[in-house]
Amino acid sequence: MRLLCLLAALTLLSAYVAADSNVATSGFNVNVSELALVDIEGTAGNLSITSPTGDEAGKPPTEDDDSATWMNYTVIVDTGDTKTVNAKASATVAGCALDLTAAADAGGGAGTVGTSAGTITLSTSDQPLVTGIGSCYTGDGTGKGHNLTYDLSITNMGNVRSGTTAIVVTFTLDAVD
Repeated sequence: MRLLCLLAALTLLSAYVAADSNVATSGFNVNVSELALVDIEGTAGNLSITSPTGDEAGKPPTEDDDSATWMNYTVIVDTGDTKTVNAKASATVAGCALDLTAAADAGGGAGTVGTSAGTITLSTSDQPLVTGIGSCYTGDGTGKGHNLTYDLSITNMGNVRSGTTAIVVTFTLDAVD
């Protein structure tokens, strides 16, 4: 009988130990990958050096600018890191400067969107356009992110030649500043 009571007690005890409680846990890992995506929205028009206003001889040619494009990006950085958007042109135009300005972020996103470097004169080498970019997104499309203004001006009239130069501007969201 004693053995039977002992077995009954052990059975009840093991049922109590194996029973569910009012607290449960579940574990898992969260992986956040580093991310760097950049996109240009809108279409830049052609820039031209044209006849002076009023076609008046003796006046300088008319220079041109364009503000039809926007730069958008999405970035996730590692702790303590920042990124930079660099810009470069595939070619330059003799006697002219092609300046590029990234306006301040338009406010359509969130996070640390970085700071415009102001106006840069494009060359065939990378130059910082927006620096100090942390984890952020700018929003997608025209009117979001940074408005880009291209300004074509004559820097040395003696070197200007007629013709068309196809230029591709490359934007690179680079690693750490």
